[in-house]
Amino acid sequence: MASAAARIFLGLIASVPFFGQFLPDAEFALDARLTGHSRDRSVRVYFVANSDGLTLVSIGRSGVSLVSADLDGRILHSRADLASVHGQIYEALPRADGSVWLVSGGPYRFFDGGGSEPQHNDLDLYSRAGKHLESFRLLALVAGAESPIAAANDQLVLRSADSPGFHPRTQFFHFGSPVDGGFRERTRVRLTTPVLGAIATMTDKGDLLLIDKKSGNMVVIDPQAKTGSMVRLAKPVPVGAAAAAGDCVYLLSENAVLKTDRSGRELATYHFQFGQGFEPVSLGVTGHSLYLVDRTSRVERFPVH
Repeated sequence: MASAAARIFLGLIASVPFFGQFLPDAEFALDARLTGHSRDRSVRVYFVANSDGLTLVSIGRSGVSLVSADLDGRILHSRADLASVHGQIYEALPRADGSVWLVSGGPYRFFDGGGSEPQHNDLDLYSRAGKHLESFRLLALVAGAESPIAAANDQLVLRSADSPGFHPRTQFFHFGSPVDGGFRERTRVRLTTPVLGAIATMTDKGDLLLIDKKSGNMVVIDPQAKTGSMVRLAKPVPVGAAAAAGDCVYLLSENAVLKTDRSGRELATYHFQFGQGFEPVSLGVTGHSLYLVDRTSRVERFPVH
């Protein structure tokens, strides 16, 4: 079953770029249920790679699934029955160890800012093997209350604002962990220039990166110093997904991945030769391999240096 779902095509010439473009050294699918959904833009894919293997969560109309595999794409565990009793799962927050928080919200209520927010968020932690580990609930008692945006190790990050709607004057980022069925805040960082619509990812050191989708510029939030600083790229690029590994940040932009350091300095740009119909929406990095994933759970692995 695993070999049918994870077809690996080895033997491709991938150790050196082909006319300036890197070719994949492996290609496989991590969720056979999604192979026919390549044009379903509602499917959201969350992915993490580490030295122990790969974890993929897909959220779509057909349900929520969690798949773990080794680094060559051989499936180790798979669950397609994930659901929340009290609400709808709308977000996944992968952790570096391959476990993942699933976030569900409901029931929704409307407020004067013209939008809606859930009256509560339920968070359920699953291991990479699909085992339920713990859960807790966040109550949204007032508009602009905390919503979860990122996770790393035992830490969660929640975001809140001083006002509801799409134009808050101030944002707060709450760093903490679940304790006794609730959230215990360790520190809070205040931003007077709100960051909207950014990609949120955590570094190994526990900093939060907020990456602008239009430019790739980053706001680095340091919970120890309780500060947020802007990092600008020398050459702005549109970004569809991002991953942090060590002291480096990898930014997916169309058919290339830009590798930068924490100061925004460009270290490398990898241009890829994708297979037919492959449109990556997520990525992960471990060792000298970079994994790109599309909405159908198809993965292409590239060697990088």
